Amino acid sequence: MSNKPTNRYNSDKYTGTNRNTEGKFKCWYHKSDNHEIGDCSIFARLDSQTKVGLVRKNGGCFSCLKIGHLSRHFHSRKPCDIQNELHQTCGKIHHKNLHTAHMDGISFHNSTQVINDDKNKNGVLLMISSVQCKDMSLTTLWDPGAKMSLITHKTDKRLGLSGQDITLSVTKVGNVTEHVQSQDHNAHERRKMEGAKKKEFTIEI
Repeated sequence: MSNKPTNRYNSDKYTGTNRNTEGKFKCWYHKSDNHEIGDCSIFARLDSQTKVGLVRKNGGCFSCLKIGHLSRHFHSRKPCDIQNELHQTCGKIHHKNLHTAHMDGISFHNSTQVINDDKNKNGVLLMISSVQCKDMSLTTLWDPGAKMSLITHKTDKRLGLSGQDITLSVTKVGNVTEHVQSQDHNAHERRKMEGAKKKEFTIEI
């Protein structure tokens, strides 16, 4: 019998299970070098909460998904290039595979919200809360002076809503008007209550 001491870190029990070893894999989700984590189709198909949880648990970067640095220390950060139905680019700093999580309102970082850190400064506090709708968590901005409620096209599809096609006329600062296609989800009920059919609405911002 050999008296040579056994290195416990070379045993099968410890191989590939500690974070330092996992961080060496191109895809830490599969513990594989066959593809990069950013190109992993299986990881990309996970639900938003699971993806964010895994990146946070493994100490990954929310900008490139790789392990070994945090997104705020990553100097090659690139904005998300995902476009919405209006061909508007996201532009936020997160990996494209986390774009859905961003749209779902999931926070990537553990942080403490500061309500008022200086009473001598003049500022505006926004009324923001998380609302549960059809078992989904939606980030909501409340406006007491608003005459209608607006949601994104992404949320519309997630909730499976349907409505009447309308044209929104948005008047911006400088009296610049932009027309966008949207849907009115309350048109049917409003017609029954008011007996009127409205095809166009004007929003001034």
